[in-house]
Amino acid sequence: MIYNDSNINSINNSADYWYYKIGVNVIPADTKERITYENWSQWQDKPIPEEFHELHKKNGDYNDGIALIPGKIWKGQFKGKYLVAIDLDNKKAIEEFVCSEFGLEELKQKTLVEQHADSNKMHIYFIVEREISNKSTDKTNVDIFAKINANEIPALEVKSNGKGIVFCSDSPHNNGSNYHIIGTLKPEIFEASKVEQRISLICQKHNIPYGINNDSLSLSNKIPIEELFKPGTKILEGHNRHEALLRIMESLLQRNRGIFSLEKIKQLAYECNQEVCIPPLDDYEFNRQWNDALKFIGRNINSDTGESGDTGGINNKINNGTSHGSAAEIIVELVLESSTLFKDEFGIPHALLKEYNHNEVLSIEGSKFESYVSKLYYDNYDKKDC
Repeated sequence: MIYNDSNINSINNSADYWYYKIGVNVIPADTKERITYENWSQWQDKPIPEEFHELHKKNGDYNDGIALIPGKIWKGQFKGKYLVAIDLDNKKAIEEFVCSEFGLEELKQKTLVEQHADSNKMHIYFIVEREISNKSTDKTNVDIFAKINANEIPALEVKSNGKGIVFCSDSPHNNGSNYHIIGTLKPEIFEASKVEQRISLICQKHNIPYGINNDSLSLSNKIPIEELFKPGTKILEGHNRHEALLRIMESLLQRNRGIFSLEKIKQLAYECNQEVCIPPLDDYEFNRQWNDALKFIGRNINSDTGESGDTGGINNKINNGTSHGSAAEIIVELVLESSTLFKDEFGIPHALLKEYNHNEVLSIEGSKFESYVSKLYYDNYDKKDC
């Protein structure tokens, strides 16, 4: 362990601080682009092994920034407790939360307070004995969005149960500055009920759903999928546009199988990107999300490079003289025609196969599904070229 209390300025020391001193999971990220370099959800409910963390440091994986996963603390002096991250995203939120019961000068001597160059935004972290209710962004409705921009109501998010990430010190921000802790590096332990009560009072004052009145959002930090398709829903930069668009794409692929071509579904997704995301993802990011949506089905197929995992060299066959589209797109069409896709209660993708007069459920992340995909392609396409 390299962590040194007196030096949190190098990115690896910062990663060590959050991982060893605070004890939460941290992962590499590009914090200017507000994306992570790996699927963070795999670490929602288990600790990242120390050797993984040390390898990330050795490889320079943290150089573009760090994301931490608020929730259970896995190691160190606070092990077994929870880190609550509160994102105060406008001046009104800071005034309501910090300048009332808590004074900033007092607060930053007792717990972790984090800012970058924009003084109207702030992260506050509390170590508590239990998780508290999550609160998703309110910036999903044009009317609320306008009031937040006018600083009439506070914009705040709460993350505490592993179902969300926070870009943290000493990562670069896209405004050219870095996130940094402005007070103590040695936080005290707070009572969860008092933190939760403070959030509830602010939300009640401004008629913002939270806690028992916001069950759908407290169970997960994700906006319900049906909300993403409603007119007026907007996802702002910094509020998981990438994840929202990926979920939209996956939903469009599942709902329109056998109805529209992949080209048409991609066009629908593009229109959603223009309508929902503020600002819309650029073409590069859009296509990257589209490829990730395709990999939801053919997850080991890389249509750009022609490389494949354990899929029997499907891409090599595709790239040797066929004109039917990329391997991933062909497999998506075949799988959508022959199965029903769904996610279980833990968010793990599965396929319900309907063949041979019986139904079978396979995890999309398993080797049996890979074998099924290979056979499906061979039976429906490869044989025709023999």
